[in-house]
Amino acid sequence: FMNKTIGWVVLVLAVVGIIWWASSKPVVAPVDENGSTISMKVGVVLPLTGNFGLLGERMKGGFELAKEDILKTGKMGSIDLVFEDACQPKEATSAAQKLINIDKVDLLGGSFCVIGFVPMVPIFEQAKLVTFTTASGPDSVLNKKYIVSTQASIKEKATEIANYAYTKLGARTAA
Repeated sequence: FMNKTIGWVVLVLAVVGIIWWASSKPVVAPVDENGSTISMKVGVVLPLTGNFGLLGERMKGGFELAKEDILKTGKMGSIDLVFEDACQPKEATSAAQKLINIDKVDLLGGSFCVIGFVPMVPIFEQAKLVTFTTASGPDSVLNKKYIVSTQASIKEKATEIANYAYTKLGARTAA
């Protein structure tokens, strides 16, 4: 229970943080030098159906709340959130291509399922699309130029768990 609570707190703070970061460019008014409204389109890949649908719906709600908060500051004219329901690799990569090529998002603001996130990384890196994820990932997808994660690597987490099992539980085998 405690780990889930901490995870949700980190998730909400991360969502608010990434949207704040994206909107914190020095802006005097919500229009640019040409008088056009300053806007941002944020793509979000998350599971809205299936086993993780409830978590995806909660994440969606967090993005919508963050959007409202940012718009209240007057620094952005509009924020368009584009949600894609995907978790598995095939659906996630299709969602990534759609967000980049059809929806023309400025930022990818979330990804929950590591199994779908890993194959999206090269797509986002090639498109030079700043991407934020809440999923733990293998070292190969962390610390990329355009990828930001709030989580430690899977290798780091596995090491922590193994050390705990060995030192606190006295475990000597994994079987």
